[in-house]
Amino acid sequence: MGRWARAATLRACAAFCRGGVRRVLCLAAPSLAALVLPTPARAAELSAQGPEECPDATELAFRVERNIGMPLGRAAPLGFAVVFEPPAAEATRYTAHLETRRDAPDGGVSARRDLSARDCGQLGDAVSVAIALALGSRSAAFDGLAPDSEPPSSEPLTQEPAAAPQDTAAAPMSPEPEGSGLRPVMSLAALVDSGSLPSPGAGVGLGAELRARRIAVRAAGTLLFDQHVALDGAGGPGADFSLALGSLSVCTTPLGTFRSELVFSACAGWELGRLSAVGTGVSTPRRGNRLWSAPRIDAGVAWAAPGTALGLGLQLSLLAPLERDDFYLRDLGAVHHAPVLVGRLALGADIHF
Repeated sequence: MGRWARAATLRACAAFCRGGVRRVLCLAAPSLAALVLPTPARAAELSAQGPEECPDATELAFRVERNIGMPLGRAAPLGFAVVFEPPAAEATRYTAHLETRRDAPDGGVSARRDLSARDCGQLGDAVSVAIALALGSRSAAFDGLAPDSEPPSSEPLTQEPAAAPQDTAAAPMSPEPEGSGLRPVMSLAALVDSGSLPSPGAGVGLGAELRARRIAVRAAGTLLFDQHVALDGAGGPGADFSLALGSLSVCTTPLGTFRSELVFSACAGWELGRLSAVGTGVSTPRRGNRLWSAPRIDAGVAWAAPGTALGLGLQLSLLAPLERDDFYLRDLGAVHHAPVLVGRLALGADIHF
C-alpha cells in the first residue's frame, strides 16, 4: 500500500469514528477481537542437560512423543526441566532430577522427582516414561494443589498404575541401594611362607573374589616353590619338598566398604592341599604325600588406583595345620615336622571387573 493510500485510509477511519455510537464501536473493537479471535495454544516444553552419554532434549522429546503417541506441540502445557548427573566418586549410578512446571497465570506449580540407574540410556527411558505419565494424567498431580502450595519432593508427579509391567522401560525408576551389585576381582600375588616347608620359602598365588558392599567370598590357589633339605650338608642324603593347595575364605571390611579406595579386610577360611616329599642322595628314593588341611585367618589392606580397575594389596595370614606327621628318611631320621602355626605374607595386584 502506498503512502497516499495509507493516509487516505487513516483519514476515512478517523471520520468514521467521530460519531457518538461509531466512536463507542471503535473503542470496543480491540476487546471484541481478543474475545473472538483464537489465541495461540501453549504446548509442552522440555529442556535437558548433563553428560554427553545421557540423552539430550531432542532425544528425550522423541522418546516422550513415542510414549504419548502425539507431538509435544499438541500435548498439555507443562514444562519439564531435566538435569542428569554422573555417578559420584564411589557410586555406580547416574541420577536425573526432573522438575515439572504447570503453565498458569500465577507462574505455575513446580514438582520435583529424582530417578537413578546404572546406565544413563536406561535412565533416559525412565525419565521419558515419567514425563509421559505426567502429560497423560496431569490433573492427578496438580489439580489438588492450591496456587501457592508446593508438592513435597518425595511424592511422585503422577499416580502410576497399580500393576505396571516389570519388563518395560520404567524398570530403572525403581531405586536400588548404591553399589548393591556383586563385583568380581582377580588377583595375582607373590608370597613368602614360614612353616609349611622345612625352611622359609617363596611362592605364588592366584585368586578370584566376588565382592558385595561389606562381604566378599574369596577362592585362591597357592604353590610354594620346591625346597631341598639335606641332613648332612650339601651332597648328603635329604629330600625335596613341594606344597600345592587351595583355599576358600569369607571376608568382611570393618571400616567403610569394598567400594572404598582404601579397604581394610578380615577373612576366615580353610585350605586343603598336598605336601609331597621325595628322598635324594639315597640308594632307593621313596616318595611320600600328606594331606595338608588347615583353618586360616587373614588380615589385609588394599588400595584401588583412582580412575582405573587396578589395585595393590598386602595380606598377612596365620594357619594352624591339622596334619603334622613327620617326614622320615629310612635309617636317617625326620626331615620335616610342621609347626603349630604357619605364617604367610603376600603382596599382590588386583584387577576389578
